[in-house]
Amino acid sequence: MSSPTAELNALANWIFASISGGTKYITDSLTQQDEDSFAGSIKAWQGKWDCFLKERTYAADRRHWWYTHRRLRAAYRSLCTNLPYPLFSYRKHRELNIPNTNNSLEGYFSRIKQLLNNHHGLRRWRRHQLIEAILSDSP
Repeated sequence: MSSPTAELNALANWIFASISGGTKYITDSLTQQDEDSFAGSIKAWQGKWDCFLKERTYAADRRHWWYTHRRLRAAYRSLCTNLPYPLFSYRKHRELNIPNTNNSLEGYFSRIKQLLNNHHGLRRWRRHQLIEAILSDSP
């Protein structure tokens, strides 16, 4: 049997994911909603779960504390911080042909990491030269 905190955490995470209109991932909702409705959904979620987000866990000395639901708070804060510009910039500036995901960028970074791992004995300045060479050869 799980603890009440674990059940509440799971419930809040489910609610947070359901901001997207029932889809499993919050990124799905970014492509299906406009900025104003998404911001409204986040504000409504925050209003409902504000006390839950502010729960604290205290250390044994009762002087030190931390937020109990750090990961949930971090996800919420990330959305609030990035909502004004970066999250919907692909819609605001359609003429720039910005993709709505960063998959191609992640794939490119994965290629650079793989090349660096293949040459793991390189000194720092040599690694920088390798990265510069890779980036200068890119289309």
